[in-house]
Order: sequence, then C-alpha cells, then structure tokens
Amino acid sequence: MIVGNKIIYIEAKKEKDEPPSGFKVDMKIEDVKFENGELIVKYSYTANYEGDVGSIKIVGIARAREENGEKIAEEWKKTGKLPENLGERFANFINLSGSTNGTLIAKVLNMMPPLIPPRLRISKGGKAA
Repeated sequence: MIVGNKIIYIEAKKEKDEPPSGFKVDMKIEDVKFENGELIVKYSYTANYEGDVGSIKIVGIARAREENGEKIAEEWKKTGKLPENLGERFANFINLSGSTNGTLIAKVLNMMPPLIPPRLRISKGGKAA
C-alpha cells in the first residue's frame, strides 16, 4: 500500500511560444530501497512537448508498506523490476502524481496539461475497476 509521496525536484521550461502537436510522457522507477519497514521508491515523470516546445520533469519519492518489502527491494536491485501487481500500482500512482502536479506547472508556463487518462481494468462481473 502506498502511504506517502514527496516531490523532490521539478524542472520545467518553455522553449517556444506555439502550441505543441502533442506530448510524450516517460515514467520511470529509478530506485527502490527498503528502510524502516517501508519501500522507498524514487521515480521520475517527464512530459516532452512535441516540436521542442518545452518539457516538464518531476522527480519524487513514494513510500509503500508491503508484506515482503525487503525481498521486493532485493529483487529490484537484481532485476530492475517490481512484482507485476505492485508495478502496476506504482505506474498508476506516478501517472496521477505527475499529471496532477504537471498540470499546475503547465498552467504557469501557459502550456497544455500533460494528462494521460488512467488505465481502466475490467474485473470479473463486468465492472470497471
């Protein structure tokens, strides 16, 4: 369960005063550690506006409490991967944090917000989850 988030770095620039044709978002988990009973996950969210219009980069640290947190951190160091269900939770979390905070930053620079709709999953029984 993700229990905390802290933004530690923001870089934003507007190179051209013209509308971009779109943007590409890159989300990465940069590091995973186990400290004081929690997973400490360093991540980055970067929106690059096409046509070299500008970019927004946000780096943060999320904390999570997971049953096998120490094993998860050890496996990350070996493979650079998280268990699928945890990786999916972090991908959605990073997308939410990056697009929410990125929208505020984009407004200051008068650029379009870097919003990517969340991925919906259909559970058994046909309901969106």
